[in-house]
Amino acid sequence: MASMGVVAWKRAKSAGVALAMLAAALAVTATEPAPQSASAAFFASNPSGIAAGPDGNLWFTEPGIQKVAKITTTGVVTEYPVTGVPHGIAAGPDGNVWFTEIIGDRVGKITTAGAVTEYSVPTAHSDPEGIAAGPDGNLWFTEPGVNKVAKITTTGVITEYLIPACPTSGYDSCVPNGIAAGPDGSLWFTETFYQANKVAKITTTGVITEYPLPTPSSGPTSIVAGPDGQLWLTESYANKVAKITTAGLVTEYQVPTADSQPQGIATGPDGNVWFAEFRGDKVAKITTQGVITEFPTPTANSHPVGIAAGPDGNLWFTEYGVDKVAKITTTGMVIEYGLGPGYWMVGSTGTVYAFGGADPFGDATGLLPPGARAVHIDPTPTFNGYWIVDNLGDVYAFGDARYYGGATGLTPGESVASLSGTADGQGYWLFTSKGRALPFGDAVFYGDMAGTPLNGPVLGSVATPSGKGYYMVASDGGIFSFGDARFQGSMGGKRLNGPVVGLAPDAASGGYWLVATDGGIFSFGGAAFHGSMGGRPLNRPVIGMVAYGDGYLMVASDGGIFDFSSTPFLGSLGGNPPAIPIVGVAVR
Repeated sequence: MASMGVVAWKRAKSAGVALAMLAAALAVTATEPAPQSASAAFFASNPSGIAAGPDGNLWFTEPGIQKVAKITTTGVVTEYPVTGVPHGIAAGPDGNVWFTEIIGDRVGKITTAGAVTEYSVPTAHSDPEGIAAGPDGNLWFTEPGVNKVAKITTTGVITEYLIPACPTSGYDSCVPNGIAAGPDGSLWFTETFYQANKVAKITTTGVITEYPLPTPSSGPTSIVAGPDGQLWLTESYANKVAKITTAGLVTEYQVPTADSQPQGIATGPDGNVWFAEFRGDKVAKITTQGVITEFPTPTANSHPVGIAAGPDGNLWFTEYGVDKVAKITTTGMVIEYGLGPGYWMVGSTGTVYAFGGADPFGDATGLLPPGARAVHIDPTPTFNGYWIVDNLGDVYAFGDARYYGGATGLTPGESVASLSGTADGQGYWLFTSKGRALPFGDAVFYGDMAGTPLNGPVLGSVATPSGKGYYMVASDGGIFSFGDARFQGSMGGKRLNGPVVGLAPDAASGGYWLVATDGGIFSFGGAAFHGSMGGRPLNRPVIGMVAYGDGYLMVASDGGIFDFSSTPFLGSLGGNPPAIPIVGVAVR
């Protein structure tokens, strides 16, 4: 089990987020339907512990938003809320994934389908942290708040063992931290506090033996059984990685990058031991002879923490500082996957601007033919790629998006207005200003407005949440529904202060919202009204909208973002607008 280090949470001695900051972020709630400003809180997920699950996925904890999550080997993330602040995580012998709640004094298990059961630890203020499956069919975990190690049966019965040389409470003593099953049938754990500075083992009957480390105040953090029959651990304060035999003989190795603060550690499929460098923004491997090779992460200030071997032959690690989970091949190639909310904007030249958990995968700058302008951007279902489409019907695919064809045979005065991907990402529709729907890949044609006179051009079109239908919206507010899209009203024939430029379906209610250039919002069906910019001065007209969290956000042509949801505002271009207009927005 890879552990971030309890000191980062309880004493703020490492580079982690202080508890006071986390508590303040968790306490923020939205109470009025007003747009989020740049000063709004960002609810960072701070991914921490990570482990391979029994279902072929990687499971990890998100203490910043009190969730446990899984990520497939292709990067699809599913999150599940828990009661406390989760930290350590490990696969159990019962086919479930087990985790500790460092704030909440609980240990929990989650089925691979997401059902959570939590068990209270008998001793208050125990702050459970590291967790690992033991050879006895139980889960074993550390309690740094009370200097104990405990085991929990798969039915939730907990037995605690006090470390003999430690007082019963306080963070100025032993602070048991990471834990791992050893090759000798014992559980091995680290004692992180400066004055303790030990590695210890506990038998399955509770007998504890401690071994001091050679370097004073080394800060032993995470521990794992290595491929050589020894235990390997990180020494965060000493900037070292060490190995210890089952007889207690210790050998230490200096990490090349100064003050890298090594944290999580895991045995790789290549016969090496891999570890995360929190301050060094690197992932490294060390041979069993002590030769270290470091690989920088692509994103600055990523602060990698937890690391685990995946079922795909790669190492997977959490990036605490930038809300990402990443994988690294045994040759050092890194691919990152963003977590949490985020959004992309695209300018008319094809330039993409990414915010929050939305990762940039490239853009169409310099790729558009003469006379073309980008008009829309749409993400893939995994959010690990997107399509950009121009007004001539050319499609540009980035990340895991695939190209399935572009529009041909546009009639005079007809242009492509938008693109919407299918539910599985294996196709898309292009929608034109004359109301035509052009399917590509596995996209199904459900009908369109071809040959029907329109009171205004179709400007915004989008697939339903199921992908089995789509809506078209014209500039006069007329709505045209096809497939499983349900007509629930329109603004057609009604007076508008500005033309309608976008539609966003509300998956929760089955209704939808329309937005006009003045920022006016029109709600239909069960879609709730959360506020609008209608009647407020705008520097530039609104050009589109998307569903966002429990509400929606709209974007203006200067890149200004107006967020009407409880999901955080993640930034905009409004204060420093680009020279070219923004023409589209998409969310993850």
